[in-house]
Amino acid sequence: MRPIFLGFIAAAAAGAALAQTAPQPSPQELRDQLTQVYMIAVSQDLCGFTVTEKQSEAIGKASDELEEKVGLSEEDADKMYGQIEEQMKKQKDSGLCAPAGDWAKQFKLGVEALSK
Repeated sequence: MRPIFLGFIAAAAAGAALAQTAPQPSPQELRDQLTQVYMIAVSQDLCGFTVTEKQSEAIGKASDELEEKVGLSEEDADKMYGQIEEQMKKQKDSGLCAPAGDWAKQFKLGVEALSK
């Protein structure tokens, strides 16, 4: 299994930030944004990355809105979240959660974008 694509993550974070001014995103762009939000949520427990209460609420709101836009059932959303969590767990030992690593930087950018 390949590591999570950090370039994809950066693009998804940028896409989430631009979504407010851009035309309607495609279904794939929405799914990519949801993947980003799920990765941010997983990282809080898996990596110990912290967010404020306001940021946590923004993450939850974004997750709910994107799940609805993508048209995921609760069961499908849970399955997708679980798959992302498993992929990230497999990458933890290879430095995914390093405090100064690439994912930590992308996490911070993603949280900032969602909190605006």
